[in-house]
Amino acid sequence: MPVGSATCPVTALQNLVIFDPKPLTEPLFSDALGNTLSQQAFLAILKKWLVLIGVDESKDSGHSFCWGTATSAASIEMLAVFITGKKKQAV
Repeated sequence: MPVGSATCPVTALQNLVIFDPKPLTEPLFSDALGNTLSQQAFLAILKKWLVLIGVDESKDSGHSFCWGTATSAASIEMLAVFITGKKKQAV
């Protein structure tokens, strides 16, 4: 996964935030109604897409996704800093 390529996770996350911007208080991954996807639902969708692009999904158990850490990072705006490279200015 070369940095900056279509398969780069950082690039994919940056594109998600650009094309589907949401407040930091909303879930990063949600269904059509705006409800937070469960880890199980997220992994099912991920595996579906892996199959569609020709990746052997049986080799991925999904255990590397740490739901709590992602939620905590978003709640303290680390995700925004990571994506934009900028910290919010105090007003």
